Amino acid sequence: MLTGAIMYKRFKEWLERRRAVSAPVPAQTITVNDKPYTLRRMTNEDIPAALDIERAVYADTPWERVAFMSELAKTATAMYLVLVDPQTAAIVAFIGISFKRTDSHITNIAVLPDYQRQGIGRKLLELMLTLSRAMGMRTVSLEVRLDNVHAQSLYRTLGFVDGRVRRNYYTREHADALDMTLQLDGQLQQALAQDWDHRVNG
Repeated sequence: MLTGAIMYKRFKEWLERRRAVSAPVPAQTITVNDKPYTLRRMTNEDIPAALDIERAVYADTPWERVAFMSELAKTATAMYLVLVDPQTAAIVAFIGISFKRTDSHITNIAVLPDYQRQGIGRKLLELMLTLSRAMGMRTVSLEVRLDNVHAQSLYRTLGFVDGRVRRNYYTREHADALDMTLQLDGQLQQALAQDWDHRVNG
């Protein structure tokens, strides 16, 4: 039976984690394979660029503008980041994650074809895994096209394991999806929280 003190403590921890997600993420420089990029939180003004990246990657837009707008409005339960090439000032990748109870879910990730196979996708995923651990999440889940073996290989190197196959999950392409899940320890690790704070605040 939960006492009032325990319930208050859990609520306080939950509230602090939600505040951490909704807090501003200052633009910062990160290095991927010795090349500097600018990492910042996605805004509504970035949606056209995100749609362009989706078209370049998928030859379509799995998400429409309204879907991005809806997700970006969930500042307390989701975070979306974009990666900018400072040489061109263009957004070259983005990633999104949502949080529900003890599970975080990678909702979307895409990297422009010219910037793929350079470690960018891995770097963005590692950032979100660090955030998930710092927030005390127990699992991280995602869906990936069943025929996207390269992405599946990347996810497995990060510890994700295969789950069930969802038939015709991507209805526009009539493509199947594979559920993948990474088990975390479910603890609010101070070291990882400090690491995330260092990454987003310098």
